[in-house]
Amino acid sequence: MFFKKKRKMKEIASSNNDVQNEGLLENLVSICGDGVVFQNAFILEDEDIYVYADVLSFQDNVAQIVFQLHHEWLDEPVSEVIAAVGDSKDEVYYSACEQFYEQVLQVYLKVCNKESYIDTVEIFTQEMHRFHVWKSPLGGIGKKEGIEESDYWNLLKNDLSLRLGNRKVYAVKVFASKQKREVECEVMFNGKESREMSRKLLSITGEWDCIGDVCTERQWIFLMQDEDTYIESDIDNQTISKLTYETIALLENCDNKEEYQKIRQKLLKRYKDTSLVYEVLYFIPELYTKAYYMGVEFGEKLFLIQKDHKTRELYQSQLQSFPIVERCVEHHLQKEILDDQKIKKVMEFSVNAKAIQKALENGEVQQGLQVSGIGYVGKSDYILR
Repeated sequence: MFFKKKRKMKEIASSNNDVQNEGLLENLVSICGDGVVFQNAFILEDEDIYVYADVLSFQDNVAQIVFQLHHEWLDEPVSEVIAAVGDSKDEVYYSACEQFYEQVLQVYLKVCNKESYIDTVEIFTQEMHRFHVWKSPLGGIGKKEGIEESDYWNLLKNDLSLRLGNRKVYAVKVFASKQKREVECEVMFNGKESREMSRKLLSITGEWDCIGDVCTERQWIFLMQDEDTYIESDIDNQTISKLTYETIALLENCDNKEEYQKIRQKLLKRYKDTSLVYEVLYFIPELYTKAYYMGVEFGEKLFLIQKDHKTRELYQSQLQSFPIVERCVEHHLQKEILDDQKIKKVMEFSVNAKAIQKALENGEVQQGLQVSGIGYVGKSDYILR
């Protein structure tokens, strides 16, 4: 098993400060009563869990340490930054690992072993999907008066359920903080912030009556799909990435609608998947528009348009392809230095780009504009993965 993961571990561990991190992950062995440390990773063989850690800062026995949990069910690693203090380096490291264990690892082990879930929800895309729910103990600093302990699962249950698709596991991190009159909330859904859910918590957190100057709360929520409803996808993430990069290259050199039609036919012939090809062709121009108009707020919705059907509202997290296409576009735009001409060639096929440009021409201010989401077309045989 170690050799199977060896290449991946080296890639991730290469960023670590080996001297500074020495002995850090050994604490997880004693806390868990299981596992080994191998090539800068804490490994639980039975569950095939890998944990990596980086010390971001360490001064006067105060540390910030980021932990990453990797597992085959997770499309994105679970990442948590822990602040720890102690009278010595060993105490600081132990405290950090203990917090990570209580907030993340202990809960995820329950997910893997399918034990002690707190709730079950069912949702429908093209098929019914059933999810079991786990949550961590409430963590944070400070206390508040006159309010029962926050229950973020019940507060966000409906919002989270609407965002579920056919993934095996969804990981949600909730953070809320009030420091005097300043309020901060963040809900991370599979590694990406949901601004809609973050805003929902702002008014609730604003009502906290804190004992002292600051109060923070954080909690992890995991949702795992039942084996009876999970449908393994017939396409892999590598295929989606390959198609995305190929489509980007073609669209950046596309001069008109006739060439666009030829590109579509070329991709359909090569990949033989109408649903996926149409998704990628529609998502890329809209994601270019999102990157170009940075002051415009883009919503989390997708609008599926099909002939003879009512337009259907979905969330971007419900599709297998969307997060992958989004990551590929972001990576490409960060890596390449593109001139406006190529970017605008791609944006020529964006509905949102035309609407934003029209609003700006009518005197609207870019910073105040909002786009509810992204529309795309599905054929009559469209497969929602």
